Amino acid sequence: MTLNYLYLLLGIVLLVFPRSWLRWGGLKRRGRSRRDRPSAEKHRDRLPGDESLWLGEEFGKRPNWLDLCRGLVGGYAVVVMAVNVPPGVMPGAAGLAFPWVQVPLLALAVMAQTLRYETRLALFPPIFFLGGLAFALVGWKAALLAFVAVWALNVVLPSAAIFLVVHAFVVLILGVVMGDRTVDAVVAAGLIIVPALLALLSKRRLMAQFGRKAKVLRR
Repeated sequence: MTLNYLYLLLGIVLLVFPRSWLRWGGLKRRGRSRRDRPSAEKHRDRLPGDESLWLGEEFGKRPNWLDLCRGLVGGYAVVVMAVNVPPGVMPGAAGLAFPWVQVPLLALAVMAQTLRYETRLALFPPIFFLGGLAFALVGWKAALLAFVAVWALNVVLPSAAIFLVVHAFVVLILGVVMGDRTVDAVVAAGLIIVPALLALLSKRRLMAQFGRKAKVLRR
């Protein structure tokens, strides 16, 4: 097997592209759009100390869906499309054929989406990005089921950090049970838990964007 550097480069660009660049030069700061107003009004009902993720709020954000798509497409580009499979081998059956190349790139991508500078260095949980990335590692069935399961459990999860830990655990279990390679499930779970580990090692807190204001989430 060999690497296709064109697909590898495409995947790197999609995965490392900072989410903050999706703001198109901060045009949203000029005023609230019609889409923003209902969401902003909803934040007034959030009680002090409520650090949970709201399903309706998160699924209503367009950047989250862009994160999901580029995590999925970029992940497939790096893990599957970048590998030239020889004749006789089923496409995608190789999994992480070049882990010493692919795993560091995926880890770098997760760190790039986690580390952000918003007046100061902060750590953000790229939940939808990680959900898309899991598709390339554990397969669409396990990744989709894990994504649906963790959002179903979200009603009892107090913070984004706990959300990521639970998501990693569910991906690991489903990836082992439904996937072809245990190592890919372990890598997927490890990548999902990276933001929480970065927060723990740096003694910083994960932050989630609630509407137009950032709110601290406890580890």
